Amino acid sequence: MPRPKPAAPRRRRVPAPPPPPPSPRRPRRRRPGQRALQEIRQYQSSTRLLLRPALTRLVREICLIFTRVDYRWQRMALVALQE
Repeated sequence: MPRPKPAAPRRRRVPAPPPPPPSPRRPRRRRPGQRALQEIRQYQSSTRLLLRPALTRLVREICLIFTRVDYRWQRMALVALQE
């Protein structure tokens, strides 16, 4: 009786490595001052108000310069000044 041939060893299929991620783009180079102008335009067109502590400090400082007296300000008065 003829001897059966040994079966060839099965090879495992190795998954292909994932494609490399795309190279990160460098940020766009802008001229000096262009970003500042863009921010100014953005703030001028928005209706967002300043932060309350910053505005309060500014108003009190200006009031102190002109009157030399530290007045108390109501919250609604500060909001009215800002609008």
